[in-house]
Amino acid sequence: MTALDRTMEVRPMAHDKTGDTAETIPQETPPVRYWPDGTQVTLEVEAALDRIVATVKRVQANHRDSG
Repeated sequence: MTALDRTMEVRPMAHDKTGDTAETIPQETPPVRYWPDGTQVTLEVEAALDRIVATVKRVQANHRDSG
């Protein structure tokens, strides 16, 4: 199973405090998209993956041109 096969899950960090001492800040849910296989991914992660793919394609093209 790869990281892309799993759905994203948001869990509180260990240092997050709950109760009276913590400030109440509304937690916004990031916008998500579902890939064809049903994987849930945030738009931020999808954009990062798109940039990685573009970089790999550019490096491969440069390598072909130089060889």
